[in-house]
Amino acid sequence: MNGKRIFGCFLGMIICLPLSWCFSADSITLFIEANRILKEGRLDEAIPAFSRVIEERPYFADAYVNRGLAYYEKGNLDRAEQDFMKAIQLNTHHQSAHNNLGLIYLQKGRYRLAISHLEKALEAPAENLINRVTVLENLAFIYEQQGMADRAAQARQKAQKLRKMANGCLKKAERPFARSSQGYSLALILGSEAKH
Repeated sequence: MNGKRIFGCFLGMIICLPLSWCFSADSITLFIEANRILKEGRLDEAIPAFSRVIEERPYFADAYVNRGLAYYEKGNLDRAEQDFMKAIQLNTHHQSAHNNLGLIYLQKGRYRLAISHLEKALEAPAENLINRVTVLENLAFIYEQQGMADRAAQARQKAQKLRKMANGCLKKAERPFARSSQGYSLALILGSEAKH
């Protein structure tokens, strides 16, 4: 009996300690503050704020994703691409990074790469339901642009089904990084808030 309790406590320490080693309270606070600055549209302040987070925690993929969003919003697609690629190097299944990189490749006319990254975003574990819907909607748009009407319809149906599953909790996403293109909203995805 005592052995089980000690084993349970030990497992709890294994799970909790690495998180505290990876993310100090200061780096979490910096990340949250950088996100607030980004959401307010203060891009010239957001980029160095995320850079400070990256200096402190160079393996934190979400910091690269969100700095990439700031670069994207400033029109610097090359720097945004570099940050999204770095996030994928750190976490090959980073849904937001794959989605965002797909949209950059769409803008650069590299449609196969765009589709490839959006499909990888679908294969990744869902960061949340609205991200999954966003990826499906973005993918439907690109499929449609490339004359793949059947695939576009399937992606749109899946997105609608996910919205219904949420029992109306999901409205059309209010995303600060949405771009309207030919009547369709393409959205970049913000890296998740610090959950640690």
